[in-house]
Amino acid sequence: MMMNIAILQLLVFIVLIGVIMFFIKRQKKMGLMTIKGRSHNWIFSIYLLALIVCTVIYFMIPSSDMTYSEPKSIEQSMEEEQELHDRLFSGDIAEASENLRNEFYFEFTEDVLIVKPTYQDNYYSGNILFERVEDFEDEVQVYLYSGNSYIDGFDFTDRIDPPSFVLEENELQVIERSSEISFAKLAQEFTLTQFSDRHSGNPFHTESSSYHGAYFVYIQVPMDVDVTSAYSDIELTEVK
Repeated sequence: MMMNIAILQLLVFIVLIGVIMFFIKRQKKMGLMTIKGRSHNWIFSIYLLALIVCTVIYFMIPSSDMTYSEPKSIEQSMEEEQELHDRLFSGDIAEASENLRNEFYFEFTEDVLIVKPTYQDNYYSGNILFERVEDFEDEVQVYLYSGNSYIDGFDFTDRIDPPSFVLEENELQVIERSSEISFAKLAQEFTLTQFSDRHSGNPFHTESSSYHGAYFVYIQVPMDVDVTSAYSDIELTEVK
């Protein structure tokens, strides 16, 4: 659909250039003195034509295939993530089910579990929590939670590849993955917005903002298992 919109915009541009060239050639044939007093008329007519054409194309854009959502501010996103943070750090994982991205189950018979996250650009931004559970025996459960990620207030969380987990002997590896996301922002043309409150005064500049939700790794282990970090600069939080 975005390709069709781009083609329509290109066609409008070609048509307008053709109309302008037509009037220029006509002006040369008739002589400057002949239409000098009327030059502002055909300039206004071309501009009026652009308004009409852009208006028609805007309402021709199919909306049945579009997904509409209410944009959220960065402040709202941060508040939601803080609520998730408080629930997980208090062990209330049942209330955090909406933010559960994945879960893993491993057989485990060792006495010590070493958590080894991978670094992105020499930095790990996630949160790692663990809880000792009384009725667990010879198993480890890992739950991955995350806050929501937004571009200009619209949620793109489901398009991000979440981290994966691999257990090798007593080492739990947290493997982060990068994602490449293409984002196109569709807005009304300047010919429409110049007369509305949405016009910012500069038709060539649009503001954009983004927010990336944090990851929370929640590990449940048997009561007699110690949990440590493979790196001294990455802290683990025990939930009691």
